[in-house]
Amino acid sequence: MRTRENFGVCVLLTLAVGCGSSRLPASLSPGQRLLATRLEVDIVVEPDDSAHWRTLTRLLSESRAFRSVTNERAMSGITHSATLEARITGRCSWRRGGFVPILPILTFGVVPQFTTPTYGYEISFFRIGETDAIAVIPCSIKGKLVVGWVGLPLALSPNWVLGDPERSERFRERLRFEIVTRLRESNPPP
Repeated sequence: MRTRENFGVCVLLTLAVGCGSSRLPASLSPGQRLLATRLEVDIVVEPDDSAHWRTLTRLLSESRAFRSVTNERAMSGITHSATLEARITGRCSWRRGGFVPILPILTFGVVPQFTTPTYGYEISFFRIGETDAIAVIPCSIKGKLVVGWVGLPLALSPNWVLGDPERSERFRERLRFEIVTRLRESNPPP
């Protein structure tokens, strides 16, 4: 039920203030793209009581950083596991003292409001059977967010997106780059 309530609030605010557009993270350079090749490692994300394991499974699968991502440890060849430690967030969250678009709300989106939130995740990787993490990888991006009707034409630019920049191909590329380079630095088996 809480999701429906939050969805209703978001729809009402969107109609009242217009659009929210976010600037995408920078594209990887050609050199970074070469470094961000897939690791020939299978990863298990073990289900727990929270819903975070589903998010982490989706993120790691979409990043294409590993040969396979599964939720079943019994599969042969699984050598590493991953845990989502934290979600790095600076989103619009009035419950946590975050950004509230007052000007767009009062002017029905005519006067836009900008902010620079931080998006991302902190992920720990372990070798199966070990308790110490081989790598803790914070993958975060700072980006511009605009709320108001000006967000709609901005979203037509290739560097802006309506909605969540974490769902973009650029974010997935950046996440793959961070994972692959940091895990290679920590020297996991190939």
